[in-house]
Amino acid sequence: DIAVGSRRGLALCDVEISRSGTTKPPAPAGQVRLTVKDPKTGRPVPARLGMYDETGRAPLASDRALMLQRYADDLRMLPVNDRTFWPSSNRQAFYVNGDYESRVPEGKYELVVTRGPEYRAYHGAFEVRRDETTAVNVTLERYADMPGRGWFSGDSHIHLTRDEVADPLVWGMVAAEDVYVGNLLEMGNITGTHFKQPSLWGAASRYGKDGHFIVSGQEDPRTGMMGHTIHHNLERPIHPDANNYFIYNKVFEQARSQGATSGFAHLGQGFNGQRGLALTVPFGLVNFIEVLQAGRLFTDVWYRFLNLGYRISPAAGSDWPYSDFPGVVRNYVKVNGRLDLNNWFDSFHAGHVYVSNGPFIEFTVNGRQMGEELRVKRGAKLEISACTQLNPDVDALDRLELIVLGEVNATVPADGKDRVALRQELKADRSMWIAVRALGARPDPRNMIVAHSAPIYVVVDGEPSWKADAVSELVAYQRAQLQELLTAPLEPADDLEPWETRDLLLSEWDGQRDRLRPTVDQANALYDKLLDRFNEFSKRSHD
Repeated sequence: DIAVGSRRGLALCDVEISRSGTTKPPAPAGQVRLTVKDPKTGRPVPARLGMYDETGRAPLASDRALMLQRYADDLRMLPVNDRTFWPSSNRQAFYVNGDYESRVPEGKYELVVTRGPEYRAYHGAFEVRRDETTAVNVTLERYADMPGRGWFSGDSHIHLTRDEVADPLVWGMVAAEDVYVGNLLEMGNITGTHFKQPSLWGAASRYGKDGHFIVSGQEDPRTGMMGHTIHHNLERPIHPDANNYFIYNKVFEQARSQGATSGFAHLGQGFNGQRGLALTVPFGLVNFIEVLQAGRLFTDVWYRFLNLGYRISPAAGSDWPYSDFPGVVRNYVKVNGRLDLNNWFDSFHAGHVYVSNGPFIEFTVNGRQMGEELRVKRGAKLEISACTQLNPDVDALDRLELIVLGEVNATVPADGKDRVALRQELKADRSMWIAVRALGARPDPRNMIVAHSAPIYVVVDGEPSWKADAVSELVAYQRAQLQELLTAPLEPADDLEPWETRDLLLSEWDGQRDRLRPTVDQANALYDKLLDRFNEFSKRSHD
């Protein structure tokens, strides 16, 4: 028993290592040559693979597998977590760029190939014989052609370092999950940045091949006091210096001046993001909240702002390598015509989006699509049309729900089918926001298969789409978050890199909190203005 500093440990002494002389000779081996093809083009495509012998073990991937990044490690094989659909109990996987070749011991092998929820999973077998080459050709079957319907997937939150814009390995991991727009976030804290991106930003940071793209963005600023922020489609990065790091509004304003799209990560509540949101939303600076991540859809924070009449879109981010493989959760963005990144980001910014880790959604109100506004007279008829479908390899579809002002208005069960439609008429007796939500059969709310649309905003006689009977209570909640921002002690351990940020956070917080007070006062004044407007509409409706 020995002491090292303040810690104690156990030392093992007199350990001897000897050779047994009984090591088994290597088993006879053969070659496997594998090609994964797209059913439409017939060309090889990137994919995720699993290969297992009769004991369930996975042979080490050869150098024909993509070299992957996980934090600071370079590796070829990764475990598939239980949030990710995978048709085998064996869960080691690797990525290939269409073709793969390896020398493996002779025997029978299980093979799994996936490429995101729009494709059926391949689950088959092959056999390798001694000193022979076994050719395996897998043509994936499409379950749904979302680009053919104008929907192109994206992941809002991926951490993969790039030294050069054209990085085929980073692109390959994103394309293998059939993610069309992978947002690679340079991640900041008060001391600096990680997961570096190339010096070129904006359009120059985009690398695309075969219709799949990677592009630079940032997750910065990030604190445990005010939450983690995300900024997409930046012309240049914005890393505030240490003595301005908590002044979030300035970063959002600079991002907006660049035409970027900005929001909060981690369900809006992680790392006390509800405080940062309370401060930034009333200024019209927040475009989205990342409401789907790590198998969890969390809407409480988002719904509170929607029910105050603010228009904020949902987003989904895998947060690789902290949570899931890229694309396990994703945004589907509606684009008219072929995929153009400018149009994709414009459409995402406009709210023509839904989030999903499996189900696909279509949804209109009187022909208006997700993110749009519908202005009607009181008493007008609202014709709601929605449908969903879910690849049965991902999960069984359970139901489709209609959400009005945060509450379930109607439910259509799937009854064993993989697709279901909803038709509903509502009377526009008030302003409201309307959305739809589709759910799979997984019962655990912390590990669910789900999709949620952006709202369609129904404006009746000019009144905002707020939830009238909750406005006063919701404003009080946001003011309490602002008060907490000014009074709560800073906890350095709430940051993900406290070993490098602790001292600087503690030295900077008190002074920057005082500098935040005028912005807090302005935010409170904007909430006052919202209440005044609400009271005017309430008085008018009673007269």
